[in-house]
Amino acid sequence: MAQAACRASHRAPPQGTRRQRVARMPRHLGLVLALCGAILATPADAQRGRRGGESGMAFPRAAAEIQNQLKAGEVVRAEEQSRRLLERARERAGGESGPVAIGLILLGSSLHLQGRYEEAAVAGKEGVEICQRVRGENATPCVRGLSQYAQTLYKLGRLREAEAALRRALAWADELPEEKRPLRVSVFTGAAHAFGDMGQQHEAGALLEKALALTEGRDDAALRKARAGTLFFHGRLQMQQKNFEAAERSLREALRLNEELFGDSHRLTARTRYQIGHLLMLQNRPEAVEQLQAATEQLIQRAGERVEATTAAMSVLALALEAQGRMKEAEQWHRRAVGNARSNGTPFSQARFGQRYGRFLAQQGRLSEAIAAYREGVAAAERLFAQTRGLPEELRHGVIGQFLLMYRELTNLLMRQHQREPASGHDREAFSVTALTQSRIFSEMLRQAQVSEYGRSERFRSLKARRDSLLDRLEAQRQGGRPEVPAILADFDDEATRPEERPPGANGRQPDIEAALAAAEAELWREFPQYMELVAPRRMEAARIQALLRPGEALLSFALMRQRSALFVLTRERFAVVSVASGRTAVAERIRNLRAPLEAVAVQGDLASLQALDPESLHALYRDLLEPAVGLLGGVSRLIVVGDGPLYTLPLGMLVERYGEEERRRFAAGRAAGPPFAGYAALPYLGDRYRIGYLPSTAALAALREASSPPRRHAEQLVAFADPRFGKGAGAPVPLRGGLAPLPETAEEARRIAGILDGARTRLLIGEAAQEHAAKQPAMADARYVLFATHGVLGGEFVEETETAAQQPALALSTAGDLRGEDGWLTMREVVEEVRLGADLIVLSACNTAGGSGGGEGFAGLTRAFMYAGARGLVVSHWAVESAATRDLMVEMFRRLRAGADASVALAEAQHALRAAAGHQYSRAHPFFWAPFVFVGD
Repeated sequence: MAQAACRASHRAPPQGTRRQRVARMPRHLGLVLALCGAILATPADAQRGRRGGESGMAFPRAAAEIQNQLKAGEVVRAEEQSRRLLERARERAGGESGPVAIGLILLGSSLHLQGRYEEAAVAGKEGVEICQRVRGENATPCVRGLSQYAQTLYKLGRLREAEAALRRALAWADELPEEKRPLRVSVFTGAAHAFGDMGQQHEAGALLEKALALTEGRDDAALRKARAGTLFFHGRLQMQQKNFEAAERSLREALRLNEELFGDSHRLTARTRYQIGHLLMLQNRPEAVEQLQAATEQLIQRAGERVEATTAAMSVLALALEAQGRMKEAEQWHRRAVGNARSNGTPFSQARFGQRYGRFLAQQGRLSEAIAAYREGVAAAERLFAQTRGLPEELRHGVIGQFLLMYRELTNLLMRQHQREPASGHDREAFSVTALTQSRIFSEMLRQAQVSEYGRSERFRSLKARRDSLLDRLEAQRQGGRPEVPAILADFDDEATRPEERPPGANGRQPDIEAALAAAEAELWREFPQYMELVAPRRMEAARIQALLRPGEALLSFALMRQRSALFVLTRERFAVVSVASGRTAVAERIRNLRAPLEAVAVQGDLASLQALDPESLHALYRDLLEPAVGLLGGVSRLIVVGDGPLYTLPLGMLVERYGEEERRRFAAGRAAGPPFAGYAALPYLGDRYRIGYLPSTAALAALREASSPPRRHAEQLVAFADPRFGKGAGAPVPLRGGLAPLPETAEEARRIAGILDGARTRLLIGEAAQEHAAKQPAMADARYVLFATHGVLGGEFVEETETAAQQPALALSTAGDLRGEDGWLTMREVVEEVRLGADLIVLSACNTAGGSGGGEGFAGLTRAFMYAGARGLVVSHWAVESAATRDLMVEMFRRLRAGADASVALAEAQHALRAAAGHQYSRAHPFFWAPFVFVGD
């Protein structure tokens, strides 16, 4: 109880002068501070205090005064006193004591509030670590310090560390006693701020609602202050979600509380006024500029130039001045904001402010300067993305997803500059920037799967340990530490080695450590390049990709931008970029219209809608997207396509190359004379000219072709899962929209394919044997071909949403028989975590297994999961497929695989055969039947 009273006494008294604040302290403060001193002091502290004649209340009184200064915005004085307090604490209590921990945490807070985040991180980390050792992880000062330290890490873009610290602080905050409710609210609010900026708006909103509920209707001053902060970030989040009315309500209430609790001139009041000004600007309200100017000047005076709230206010004020045509003033504020973010080393701000300043310059036609500003913003975003490795994929998407538009805008500027200066190399830089927007997370997953093989190499483990050790030492040097030489450095030389022969970097000097690190990395690049591509990826240069292409191949890489788009064409001999007239939104709308009659079949249950697929529209999209590049494709027979956004959702092989008078006449004649859909047989499809394969990124092509893996010997030629039994009762899957129809024809499909592979070892898992647990067995890694002939579903296709399969793409396997604890859904996550393959080809002859595109990740769901699991190539579908046609297509494809064709050729020839087949009540020449399946991989 005394301990709680001590910490409560640190809260700031009402606003006023320093002398007034001291005078207003409660009369019982001396007793409370004395108790606090007894609690905080170690036995050694008490002994030193008696010898020096020091009062036990001296340290707590000083700490309380620093806290009051921080709350009053007197952060420079707080820093000075924190340093003096810390020095005295170390002299009297040693390095490992409660007073030292408190002093470091207070110092970190004062530095953080000045925008000196690097220094704040050093102090905060040491303070939290000492506090946890001396007081325990769940002690109130430790939780408070950990929350503040996490905020500092977030500002610096050290997102892995920040996320871990936030999670720990949240866990401890939930266990705080009732009297620590203000601290709980503060922890929830701080975490919501960080998570919201990382793109996790749902989690941020939940934390803010939780914090608001804890402060609802409370008159306690500390809780009202905490509520003001929560309302501020609630309003900010509502702004991000475009809920302007709700945002204004929260921000106005936060402003009222701040003015009442802290006064009109406090930094928190100024910060809230700035945020309201930003909201007014987004609504084009005329009072926005005046509000922003006043708030920005007040923040500079009360919080300082470098604090992130101040730099953010500068950047937003620049936008408001731009809107009024006051360009000279706007540029001055833009430059100040960018300069402060650069000095602070805050990558979130560097990326955002760089993009805003780049837009400003581009609008004035100053393209070279705009490109430089965008480059700085992209570099900051790249540093942020690198810090997300090891975090959940959703969070990684949230971080990089908010900057994808900046990458596209830079690509657009580089293309404009290329038109002005064709020989300047801006087109190649545009290609490299586009590569940064393509399936970043999947490309890393692919390399991780390859790197996992390195773990068996003692040489790799040794080199990696040396590099990790040198990186740790270099970081410690930069932060002023003096770590001991790790034992790993001694492992590379005999114990009798003379000092002058010790490994480079062992003497502790930074230049020598850097040289030793460069040498270790050079060895890793030479011997284990896939690992280095994962931890220190090289820029994806066009020349590097060209060197990987084979004769007769071309890479087509798309970049869809707002108004126009770009198509990069690469062969071994040439590099070119073609401008495309349609922008992202227009392309998405056209593809949506083309898919509509194909998707309607699954909804309506008949084929009538297929007549609405217009050959003119198929040709028009070809004409706009691909025809401009035809002249660059002489001698090319195979296309490797890296799409962008909506282009991942349509097989390009179904586009029509020509649709003139002759093609129209043939189409009309076929429709009139033949069976239904016969008119589509005579159309000249792009897939007739080229064998087309798809990849989610140029980096994926590099990962697949730069990996030096020996040819694999397969113990089995085929493992096939077909015609699973969908039972009812316990263990049955959640019902799908439309239900799970039996698939008896898939059993025939599997048996016929096994018959084609005559003499080869095959394993057919049909009916009840098509079990999920069988797909997770180690023996799956020994199969050359794997066939899943079953239903496939996208995330969210369930009647009842659950925490497991409902939100993930999945394959439906048997729910009858011996399930061995499984539920019959082989989900994307399970494929990634539990399935290991060595297959040349995985065939998912199910519906929608290609998935959609989201967050720049291209082919989604099961495609990415199976490639990560070890498949070199996949055949996947783009829409709900007709089962009998699919059976025949798969049989024809495997017949050609057996004859020695590669997968993309085998698929293309099978599609052509299906289109030409007669004897059916309707023609299978319609793209609905043959076009949904595409080859993904190499």
